[in-house]
Amino acid sequence: MHNLADLHDINIDSSPPISPLASQSVLPTHQLSDTPLANQSGEDDQDLLSDSDQLLSTELTSSPGIAFQMTPGPTSTSRKRPGEDLTQFSELVAREKKLKADEKTALLKFTKRSEAERSVIMYSEVLQLTSFMRTLTPPEVVFSIPEGLKKRIDNACFESLTEHSAAAYVTNDVPVNVVVAKLKESSFVEKITRDDKGAWDAVTSRVRAKLSDQRYLIKTAILESMFASKPKKKKGNLVEPWVPVPRESPLTILDTCVAVVNVHKAAKVKTSVELCVRVAFLRHILHKFPTIADYWELIDRELASARSKHTEPKHLSKFFVKVLEMDKKEFGEVEISNE
Repeated sequence: MHNLADLHDINIDSSPPISPLASQSVLPTHQLSDTPLANQSGEDDQDLLSDSDQLLSTELTSSPGIAFQMTPGPTSTSRKRPGEDLTQFSELVAREKKLKADEKTALLKFTKRSEAERSVIMYSEVLQLTSFMRTLTPPEVVFSIPEGLKKRIDNACFESLTEHSAAAYVTNDVPVNVVVAKLKESSFVEKITRDDKGAWDAVTSRVRAKLSDQRYLIKTAILESMFASKPKKKKGNLVEPWVPVPRESPLTILDTCVAVVNVHKAAKVKTSVELCVRVAFLRHILHKFPTIADYWELIDRELASARSKHTEPKHLSKFFVKVLEMDKKEFGEVEISNE
């Protein structure tokens, strides 16, 4: 208990003392009274707030025991954040995509570029790819040969190979050109226009393939007329070296002609004296060179040689008739007629 006399020594104001910060934050009374309230615009309010904020910032940063760091504003200067290192990720992607060494190097270099540089590089690649795509032409629609036309092509090929006056069998694509020209004149293919390149390419391709198949079958039929065995092939190659063994009873030229005609019965080619003469010539060369690889090329050369030596048609006919007589003596006499 205090005495009444002691009350003079006690501060009856129990409110806490005003801190220096609070005392400095209070604006002088004369500043408020000098400015009429009616004239305080929004701009004046902003000035007052700005002054107050500046003063508060000074006190906070200078007061002991207070740790406060102001965040830089949009216009302040700060250090640029270093780019993320994508080296390990790039190497991982390169392995997953199985990139080549030079492609991996290019990818790593690309990751070191700035974002703006990457955008420019990627857009340049897009432009380059677009330019390349313009140079590409869409594949042409493959012409599907009707079944009826396929049969006509096959027959025309065989008719060409069994023509007794054929000029060549393989040289300079002569038989291919002959068959295609014949087809173009045929009413059977009148639906195909002459300028339809895709259609005629498909037709020509089949002509070439069928001529090759039929030449092989004709050669085989002639070989079998003289020899007891024929070469064994697998995928076009000889399985083992072929040794021709002569037949005990070789076929006559007429029977050989029948065997050749039966290679493609659908063509309905008939045996004739002229055809027997040509088959005798084919057999004469094959009998001399039964294992030759370029048989049909040799036939073309021999035909060209005969034409150059016998320029007159009658002399050329005598030459082929002589070959037929030799065949009869070698493989058996037989009467031939066109009946």
